[in-house]
Amino acid sequence: MNYQAPRHPDFTINRVPEQKLRTLYRADRFDLIDTRDRRYLDAVSGAYAAIFGYTNPDISSVMADASATLPFVHNARFRNVYADEFARRLATYVGDQSYRVYFSVSGSDGVEAAIRIALLYQISKHGPARTRTAALRYSYHGSTHGALSATGHLPARRCYADTLADVVRLTPPIHAAEPAYGTPVSGMTDACTAEAERVLGATDALGLAAFVVEPVMGNAAGSVALPREYLRRVADLCAQQDVVLIADEVTTGLGRAGPPTACMLSAVRPDILVLGKAITAGYFPMSAVLVSERIAAALSPDLNLLGHTHSAHPIGAAIGIRVLDRLADEELAENKTAIAAEMKGVSSEIEELTSVKYVRGTGLLYSVAFDTEYYQRVHGRSASSVVYDLCLEQGLLVMPGTCVDENRGVLSDHITLAPAFSMGPGEVEAIFDRLKSALNGARPVPADAPTKSRPPQRARN
Repeated sequence: MNYQAPRHPDFTINRVPEQKLRTLYRADRFDLIDTRDRRYLDAVSGAYAAIFGYTNPDISSVMADASATLPFVHNARFRNVYADEFARRLATYVGDQSYRVYFSVSGSDGVEAAIRIALLYQISKHGPARTRTAALRYSYHGSTHGALSATGHLPARRCYADTLADVVRLTPPIHAAEPAYGTPVSGMTDACTAEAERVLGATDALGLAAFVVEPVMGNAAGSVALPREYLRRVADLCAQQDVVLIADEVTTGLGRAGPPTACMLSAVRPDILVLGKAITAGYFPMSAVLVSERIAAALSPDLNLLGHTHSAHPIGAAIGIRVLDRLADEELAENKTAIAAEMKGVSSEIEELTSVKYVRGTGLLYSVAFDTEYYQRVHGRSASSVVYDLCLEQGLLVMPGTCVDENRGVLSDHITLAPAFSMGPGEVEAIFDRLKSALNGARPVPADAPTKSRPPQRARN
C-alpha cells in the first residue's frame, strides 16, 4: 500500500537539522519500509536495539497486557512488580545476583547515572576531592552532559567541546591491528597499559572518581575489542586505587559481543555495568545500571540518586522480562552462534574487495573499513558516507562511522553491521550480497523487493 504524506511544513528537527532523511511508516520482520514503499533490510538492528527484528507478536502482547494492567508508576513514590522482577532477572542473566539495579530511560542517561553514583560513592568514602572521570579516546558514551564529556569520539564532541566537563583522557590500544597505524599490537598494548598505570597511580593527585570503558568499542571506534590483558590490568588498577570501574555495555550487553556481557570475554567484573538498547528489543526506551554490592552499600541512605519521570517504567520492564525469556531459548543461542560464524567467514571475502582495508569485529558486531583517501579523491567525501548511500540504493541499512584522532587524523572510515539475533541464513546472506553489490557498483535493487527468508539454522559444527 502507498502511504500518502500529509502536505504541511516540516515541524521536526533532525539530529543534523539540514539533513534530508527518508521517512518510514512501517516495518516487516527485518525490513523497514519508507513512505515510497521502498524496503531496507536492517543490518544494524536499528541502532543495536531491535535484536529480534520488528515483527514480534509476543512482545506486542506483553506491552498490551502491561499497559492494561499498570500503564505508569512514578518511581519516586512507588516501586512496581515488573521493575522488581526485571532487576532480579537482569542480575541473574549477567551472572551476579549481588548487583543492585537502577533503571533509567536511555543509554546516555544510564552512563550519566553511573557517573553520578560513582561520585556519590567517592564522597562517602573519600570526601569531595575525587570528582573527575577518566575515559578513553575514540569512545562514545552518549549525548547527555556527563556522558558526552566522557565520550572521546571527536565528531560527537565537536559542537560542544568548550562546554564539557574536564575528563582525564587515555589512549586505548585498539588501532594497532592495521599496519598503516605503525605500532605493533603488543607494543601498543604495553604502552597504553603503562599510561593507565601512570594515570591511575596518580588517582588522588588527579582527583579520579571513575573510569568509564567500553569493553568492545562500538561504531565510533570501528567495532574493536579492548585487548583482554589491558582491560584486566585497568580493572586491577581501579580496584587498587578505589576508582569506580564503569563498563558501558549499552551496545554490547545482552549478547551482541557473544556472551551476556562483553566484560565476560576478559573475565572482568565492573563496579557498575550499564545496559541499554537491546534490553527492551527496541520496543521501549529504557536502560539499566547494575551497581555492585560494594558500591551500593557505601551510599548514604539519605542520598537522592535523582531520576526521570519514566524511570523503571512498568511497560518497559515487562518487555525486558520477555526479552530475557527469549534470550534463554537454546535455539536462539544456536542461531546467534551460526550468524557469528557466518559473519566471521564472509569477512575474508569482503576484505578482498578493492576498496576495503580490513574487516574486524566480535560476535554479531562487525565493521568494514575503507580506503579514506580514495573516496575523498573520487567522491569528495568520507568513504562511510558514500558506502552508506550506496547500501541504501541496494535496500540495505548499515551504520556509517569514522574514528578520528586529534593528531593522526582519520584512523578508521567504516560502516558497521549488527544483525538481529533471530535472522535466518537467508537474511544474513542478503546482507552480504547487497553489501558486495554496493561496493561493486551494481544497479539498485527494485524498490519493493522483499528480503528472501529461510528458516534459522542451528550452529554449524
